[in-house]
Amino acid sequence: MPQDYSDHLAFWFHTVTNVFGIFFNSLLTYLIITNTPKPLKPYGVLLLNVSLSDLLACMFAYMSMTRIITTGEAVCFFYHGPCTWFGGSFCFYCYAFMLHWFAHNLFILFMSFIYRYYVLKYPAPSRTTLWIICILVYLPSFSQFSSFCFSLGPESKARENLRKYHPQYDLDAYVITGNEKLLEPLTLYTTLYMCAPVAPMYLMMLYCRHKVYTSLNTVQSHLSENTKKTHRQLMKLVLIRCFHLDRVSSLMRRRVRDKPSVTYFTDNGSHLSETIPA
Repeated sequence: MPQDYSDHLAFWFHTVTNVFGIFFNSLLTYLIITNTPKPLKPYGVLLLNVSLSDLLACMFAYMSMTRIITTGEAVCFFYHGPCTWFGGSFCFYCYAFMLHWFAHNLFILFMSFIYRYYVLKYPAPSRTTLWIICILVYLPSFSQFSSFCFSLGPESKARENLRKYHPQYDLDAYVITGNEKLLEPLTLYTTLYMCAPVAPMYLMMLYCRHKVYTSLNTVQSHLSENTKKTHRQLMKLVLIRCFHLDRVSSLMRRRVRDKPSVTYFTDNGSHLSETIPA
């Protein structure tokens, strides 16, 4: 639970944004399931995956309310959410579960761009086919979640590192866990899996967007104006969902490590893209 003014601000920021995200992504999920027009049913599979991953990310972001602090070669996690009622290990697993939905969301968004281009050239795949593809795309993210769970280090070591590098904190007031080394294989795998694909993925999304608009303006002249308008609107929707603040925050976190306001912003601000329903 919050201990000082920074903790209180972060607690309420987390509460407001994540409750907002839970409510609206729940509503969006319901609307996708019940009101998707028949021609868009296959695409609804991808939209449903995005809304569900956002919903679960918001739920577990609220549960953990994590603040990340680096300590030399290690990284420590402070928790302020309801998970603290069940102990540090439970909080760490909640945080790990949240992270893997961020990663899965990126790959599903990439699939959405590919799908919009694919259906301009070929018949739309069936919903069953898309569900199978989504499950296959999810498996690497699940492996990242599983491996990160095994990277949890001893709480005593995390507190020792914090006392050494950040003696200003009253550690007895917090639930804390940590990874012993950032370059440990299990931790490094999570970092690389979440960060390395970002730039190439976004570049490929922009390329797919360009190809879709080119096709709509030239090759696909047989499409009606309403159909073209629908394609453009869906592309704008997917493009908006691509602006993930968690990618920016991960870079900021490596620049400024000690100021509570900055570490809270970079960690809490990362959830904003998930609170905005697709």
